[in-house]
Amino acid sequence: MFHEDHIHRQYLRDNLKIQESLESRDHFKLVHNKQPLKVDAFVSPEVRRPLLKTPKMKSPPKNKVPSRFLHQQLQPPKQKFESRRLSNKSSVKEHVDAGLKFTETKLKKNNVNENPNVYVIPDSEWKRLQHLDVIASMDAPGEMGNAVRVNVTKLAPDERSQYDRLYKLNGFNQYVSDMISYHRRLADIRNPQCKAKLYPKDLPNTSVIICLHNEAWSVLLRTVHSILNRSPPNLIHEIILVDDFSDLAHLKKPLDDYMATLKKVKVLHTKKREGLVRARLLGYSITTGDTLTFLDSHVECFPGWLEPLLDRVHTDPTVAVAPLIPIISSDSFSSQKSVASLVAVGGFDIEKMTFNWNNIPRTQRQQRQNAADPQKSPTIAGGLFTISRDFFTKIGTYDEGMNIWGGENLEISFRVWMCGGSLEIHPCSAVAHIFRAVSPYKWGSTPIFETLRHNSVRVAEVWMDDYKDYYYGTLNFNLGNFGDISSRKELRKKLNCHSFDWYVKNVYPTIKLPKRALFVGELKSFLAPSVCMDSMGGGHSATIEVQGQPCHGGGGNQFFRLTADGRIERNSACLDFNSKNKTLHFIRCDGGSTQTWQFTKDQQIKLQLWDLCLELISNRRTLAMNNCEAIPKQQWAWTKKYI
Repeated sequence: MFHEDHIHRQYLRDNLKIQESLESRDHFKLVHNKQPLKVDAFVSPEVRRPLLKTPKMKSPPKNKVPSRFLHQQLQPPKQKFESRRLSNKSSVKEHVDAGLKFTETKLKKNNVNENPNVYVIPDSEWKRLQHLDVIASMDAPGEMGNAVRVNVTKLAPDERSQYDRLYKLNGFNQYVSDMISYHRRLADIRNPQCKAKLYPKDLPNTSVIICLHNEAWSVLLRTVHSILNRSPPNLIHEIILVDDFSDLAHLKKPLDDYMATLKKVKVLHTKKREGLVRARLLGYSITTGDTLTFLDSHVECFPGWLEPLLDRVHTDPTVAVAPLIPIISSDSFSSQKSVASLVAVGGFDIEKMTFNWNNIPRTQRQQRQNAADPQKSPTIAGGLFTISRDFFTKIGTYDEGMNIWGGENLEISFRVWMCGGSLEIHPCSAVAHIFRAVSPYKWGSTPIFETLRHNSVRVAEVWMDDYKDYYYGTLNFNLGNFGDISSRKELRKKLNCHSFDWYVKNVYPTIKLPKRALFVGELKSFLAPSVCMDSMGGGHSATIEVQGQPCHGGGGNQFFRLTADGRIERNSACLDFNSKNKTLHFIRCDGGSTQTWQFTKDQQIKLQLWDLCLELISNRRTLAMNNCEAIPKQQWAWTKKYI
């Protein structure tokens, strides 16, 4: 028995007879000359496979083929061939440069082909074979989302070097990824209510848009094949791959050639680095499907992922709906095998302008009648969602003034809610995602911080009204150059969108807003105006002392808030005076007398119940608490006053 989701339907239609199993409509029996067909996995995508003998080619050498190169694959029909039982249990040494081109000439330069026992498939035959569907044996690496562990201490030096290099290149373990089939099985993790759910026959189709930049070959192909293998063919109108100016060779002609064998896949290449938003808009510009489904290039779709998303958009065209997002380990490529229930929805940190996950409020959990019902969400992660093409167009697509990456998820979340739509997360849809250990993206000459600030300030200026100051304070009100936003403001006016206050009160009433602040920003010394109080990264540890440091104007460790109840806060920590050793730290807030401050008319930072004031010692680095005096070394200036 093989799962339908792992079968390339074109090959089956042309060459195999499909008999539906009585056990489940989702399981099929493959019959070829009345014998079950046994097939194993492709082991590595980036080199030619050792050839299984065919009459039209030179036979492989009779010497035993090393096990690390062995696999078995479906052969084209009407060709008699002999095959050996092949194993992919051993370590794969076929991991060559990610930029390797698919040519015999290049391959001969790799030590893989120095072994005389390995026969290289000619390019012409490879092009004919590479589109054929391959189903891994159940014990193949990574099947059913199982972890793949590599004992790196046993790798040869060149393999270990390759292992480390590919890990650094991608931010995940490409060496392991290349050992896993492009068509690996994933368990059906839907809850029983979802499995029992029926969908109408007239669901709209979708255009899937996937943007990529220097993505690993095996990861990208698993993304594409998981879409094709686990979606009803009539619902996938097209898949648009937008290569955002990658510089790896396998994402040039080899990508075009491979995807040309898949009828519904189109590849676009940008002429310069555009960033996620503009690359998505390029893909959107050529779509013709009823709906749009945006996916990242390092995901795997679970069984039944698409129908719930399309059903919601079909029922309510103003809904943008996202799937559950199980995690694929960046190291072992294991995938979460169970999502028992929908427990979290999207939120965001208003001071950092970053997406986060929040527990579903108790009242909303109690109102849920069925585990298969979608859940309203204030924000979505942004990488994976489906939306009506017409509604996406009506509300202004994306802000093309955003650069590279970051902020686009909050921008579209605010815009959908404030301009007549809603966001949902559907518990019956799951798309697993690789969360990289580190970001491998090339951000160009602009520092990452400036790119993220550029995008986030555009969001805040257009959509957040007076609430934007919560974020601006963390920037010390240094907004940088965020470009022209006049067209986006005009869009908001044209659509007659709600205020951000409406969004907070009606969509996200559980948002954590900082307490009302009297003063925010940097604390600059009168004695040395270039010196500011700096938390030195302390947050909940009494071991890190507060110091005086050169003012940098970037907020962060030098951004503070004096609240109405006398706290000097940084994030969720409070400035505390340790009376025993006379030191200052940021620790957990407790409301005690050593954490209760006031800003006096003489511009002193004073402990309210103590006659002690914050003082900059003459070395301009040490901060201390001394008896209050109206002198410059005890006087401070805040960036902004709210009263």
